[in-house]
Amino acid sequence: MAGASSSPVLPKVEIARIEDKSDTKGRRLWIASICMMVGASAADAATSWGKYEGNSFLASSDGRFGAKGLSIKAAIAGGGIVPQLLLRRHRNLWKPFTVANFVEAGVFTGTSIHNIGVPAARP
Repeated sequence: MAGASSSPVLPKVEIARIEDKSDTKGRRLWIASICMMVGASAADAATSWGKYEGNSFLASSDGRFGAKGLSIKAAIAGGGIVPQLLLRRHRNLWKPFTVANFVEAGVFTGTSIHNIGVPAARP
């Protein structure tokens, strides 16, 4: 009878799951980092609009930042967010995602600040 309690036939039943407070804070910080990255990317695009683009990959045929650059920037931002949303259940990835998002937001913010000082393109 001693071996009956350790029988592999009986399934493990979870009665209640208590969420750790650090999980909630980590998840909220990760979501905030996504919002910061999207906002900084939008600010970068807004401050670049209609100006001559230094990155030829984002420049339109006339050398300005426009619809082509905006669509590429949106695709890059979406390409970074979609995998995070698909892997959102993996709590061990929240921290690296959060760090990467904040770094990207910092780069986009710095670029936005630089773009403010760039003169508008003349027709």
